[in-house]
Amino acid sequence: MSRREAAYEWHRKIGQLGAKNMKRLVKLSKEIFLEAEEIDETTKDCEICSKAKQIRTPFDQERRGAKRFLELIHTDICGSINSSTWERQIRRIIYLLFG
Repeated sequence: MSRREAAYEWHRKIGQLGAKNMKRLVKLSKEIFLEAEEIDETTKDCEICSKAKQIRTPFDQERRGAKRFLELIHTDICGSINSSTWERQIRRIIYLLFG
């Protein structure tokens, strides 16, 4: 395993720790041997960290409701439910109708 791969493994295992705190950890540890450049490259190129830093766009402020009956239907599906019935396990579908 290369030193850069090792730096990425530590970065991933410690929960995507930032470069500043990774460097601090290396100074405190007697068993982690990483250079500052490797840490900087790893945290800079981390796909998960870059996605986590993205800002989502806000939802539309205008809410649209149903104008006609059954125009808007919300559904929810429960997974397999273990119960003591005579039949096999079933899935239940719940319909919420707004008019």
